[in-house]
Amino acid sequence: MRSAFEFKGDKIAGAQNVSYTSGGFKSFAEKLDKSKTYLVYCASGSRSAGAVTTMQGMGFENIYNLKGGMENWKSAGMPVVR
Repeated sequence: MRSAFEFKGDKIAGAQNVSYTSGGFKSFAEKLDKSKTYLVYCASGSRSAGAVTTMQGMGFENIYNLKGGMENWKSAGMPVVR
C-alpha cells in the first residue's frame, strides 16, 4: 500500500505494490484469492489499516496490517530487500 516512490526503497521480500489511495486498489484486490493470507503494509501503518478494512469488507478473512509499517519493521531489524 506504499507509493511507487516508497516502494523503490526497502521492502519485504516478495511484496507486490499497489497504492491504496489510487483508483485501482479495489480492482487489484478483486483479483486476489480471498482464501489466502495477506500481510498489508505501508510506511507507517495508517494507509494499510484502511486497505485492510476495505479488503475485510470485500470478504477477505486472513489479512493483517503491519502495525507501524516499514518504519517499525526496519527498526526491529527485520529483513528487507531493495
